[in-house]
Amino acid sequence: MIYIYMKNYVSMKYKIGIIGARSMPSKYGGFESFVEGFISYLKQNTDLNYDIIFIGEPSDDFDAQKEFTSNVNWLEYREVDTVKSRNPLGYYYKSLKLANDCDTVLVLGLAGGFFFPFFKNRIVVNVDGLEWKRKKFSFSQRLLLWVLGITSINFSNRVILDSVALSKYAKKLNVLRTPTTVIEYTSRY
Repeated sequence: MIYIYMKNYVSMKYKIGIIGARSMPSKYGGFESFVEGFISYLKQNTDLNYDIIFIGEPSDDFDAQKEFTSNVNWLEYREVDTVKSRNPLGYYYKSLKLANDCDTVLVLGLAGGFFFPFFKNRIVVNVDGLEWKRKKFSFSQRLLLWVLGITSINFSNRVILDSVALSKYAKKLNVLRTPTTVIEYTSRY
């Protein structure tokens, strides 16, 4: 009986959700370029034992997304009904709900940190710099971004940082000692 259960468990596909990028293929930069490069890399490996669930914003270019995901049976595109730039908290909450059936969720950005404790998924967060220090935001917005940074770092299972300098700063905010990894990536992933 246990053997049958373990055999079925091993043969199940592992689901990885990706949230925080607007759309595929990339037309904005940053996170979208990362996701496109990551998916393109995975397309070259045919022996995958997992499914990728990409959760993106409503798009006016559905044909390009469909073409990008065509002939790939392990990639699913789910659309969240909220635009990230207009309602970041709503976007991340709804995206996490759409990814609730995933084993691990890669969260690009820090606005979802408030919600991590309420989801059962393994959360890996890629913190996008020191957003709370940017002068384009008001004091109250920077304060909120700082709190979101702290919650994202401390309530995730792993933190991905894109520079050693950022990792030194994030270490000060990481009171729960969440494991961190520095991956200094460029436009090629």
